[in-house]
Amino acid sequence: MKLLKKMSRVVYLPKVIGWQSLKYILVPLVSSICKIRPKGFKYNIELRTNTSDYDVFLQVFAQNYYAFDLDLIPKVIIDCGANIGLTSVYFSNKYPKAKVIAIEPERSNYDTMVRNTCKYPNITCLHKGVWKKSCMLEIIDENVPSWEFMVRESNNKTGISAISIPDLIKEFNISQIDILKIDIEGSEKEVFEENAASWIPFVKVLIIELHDRYKHGCSQALFKSLSSYQYDMQMRGDNLCIYFHHNK
Repeated sequence: MKLLKKMSRVVYLPKVIGWQSLKYILVPLVSSICKIRPKGFKYNIELRTNTSDYDVFLQVFAQNYYAFDLDLIPKVIIDCGANIGLTSVYFSNKYPKAKVIAIEPERSNYDTMVRNTCKYPNITCLHKGVWKKSCMLEIIDENVPSWEFMVRESNNKTGISAISIPDLIKEFNISQIDILKIDIEGSEKEVFEENAASWIPFVKVLIIELHDRYKHGCSQALFKSLSSYQYDMQMRGDNLCIYFHHNK
């Protein structure tokens, strides 16, 4: 079944990585790491074999989950839940003059992200979670894969450090977030439930994946927080794109 799934993915690959499609199939048989360079990109991307890295690669570079038609030239992009950095690399390549801040809490994902983004000087990596406030977090279930774990607040000082969007704005002296991408496995519920009105006016475009399948109330929290604003909305794959009118 795994081989069949992998073969079905290859349908998308030739236009993205050409002959490297064979590498995509064969390398996982002998190695835990596969390095692939998408067409139009200067550098290889490191994927961990037998993980969701392959699926995310396809979503970003083949299925164009982030290829929204945006009428802007972004200067600041924040990638919350950056995973191994693929979306940040995509944005960096598309908008080379933009500052990209990539935030990822899980250590293995973060380390891979650092390797994938190290040749892009406009990407800054933060080893943190994103939450409604700056605090410490802990993983709810250690047994789930690293790409889909959920978190909660913790008093454990050795836990995961989290930062809020208002504190990000303050720390990096941001006057406007041109693109805010959020894919944080259910933590969007807390992010939008509390004090969202303090930072939404800074955001021009919000790209978000909702996780009601993991945590009840994510969509409700988002749309309740958006009720006071005018916006247009598109969808690609699992991603909603909210284009706010307040910064036009």
